Amino acid sequence: MPVALIPAAAIIGFAALAAGPAFGWADALWICWGALFALLEGNAVLNETEGDTLSERTRAWFRTKTPAGRFGFTALLVTFVAWFIPHIHG
Repeated sequence: MPVALIPAAAIIGFAALAAGPAFGWADALWICWGALFALLEGNAVLNETEGDTLSERTRAWFRTKTPAGRFGFTALLVTFVAWFIPHIHG
């Protein structure tokens, strides 16, 4: 099922290009990425399959039930936010 969502994300993103000069190729590609994420995550939430949402995968990847996993995930997230805020404020 998720592979079938890729054309839907592309259609959503490239519809932005057809909307007019307000959207360029970079905008369309980011919209495709966002649409694909929304479709995949929405499908994962609605099908209620254990372990296929982003939050469930993140918990598994970082092993957040362990102290080391919690620390690693927290350190990575804090580092990302510390970089991202000034990056966006630029």
